[in-house]
Amino acid sequence: MRVSEACGLNWEDFLERNDGAMQVSIFGKGGKRRVVLVPDSVWVELETLRGVQSGESPVFCSVRGHRLDRSAVHRIVKVAAIKAGVNPKVSCHWMRHCHSVHSLDRGAPMKLRS
Repeated sequence: MRVSEACGLNWEDFLERNDGAMQVSIFGKGGKRRVVLVPDSVWVELETLRGVQSGESPVFCSVRGHRLDRSAVHRIVKVAAIKAGVNPKVSCHWMRHCHSVHSLDRGAPMKLRS
């Protein structure tokens, strides 16, 4: 998921399927929408963030309760990298690509888009 897509998530974008699994509708580049299954462990963690927020509320908020934006997330990642002793040149985009490579290495299917 792109950082801007994560920042744009609202609670109403999550939906429980008939089989009990959770899915999220992600609105991406060019106004395209894709649906992704959410692992149970991730959903449990997300629910702890929600509290009493309504469906129209953003999933990821600042300490002041406003929607996080891309630049705030980039600053958070930089600070976390420095604290963890990781190269501070790390970025959200770099982590997205690393995740993709690791997923492919572990047998995830590659879906080519036209």
